[in-house]
Amino acid sequence: MKRGKACVLMAVVLWIAPAGARADTRPEYMRRLALLLDWSHRGVGWVESNIEDRALGRAAQAIAERYVEVAGRMLPPAELRALHPHVILIVENAERACHFASVANMRDFNHHVRILREEERILLEFLRTSHIELPRM
Repeated sequence: MKRGKACVLMAVVLWIAPAGARADTRPEYMRRLALLLDWSHRGVGWVESNIEDRALGRAAQAIAERYVEVAGRMLPPAELRALHPHVILIVENAERACHFASVANMRDFNHHVRILREEERILLEFLRTSHIELPRM
């Protein structure tokens, strides 16, 4: 019985852990980070400038859900670990903002956009003070 539980536990761990369970290299992590930040900023900005288009909000939310998944699978290198919670908050708030745009809930849309922008500011300040440049897109 113990062996069966151990096998199930190991299967769960292997299922949850990313392939190889190694940290991304700094260049790998930074390229993905640049992509996530670019989309979160520009995608939500596009939804905001077309706020009356609920279908656009639904489409952007579907895209944002994938970005949340990607961010959740990223394994930052040790020197960037403090940064990653801000990355998660940015993409999660982008997804929530798009959802609220799709249901015409401007109060909650604006709330999530404010959080997203503040997390962007914190992340960019961290990079600036750490003398780390984002790759140009």
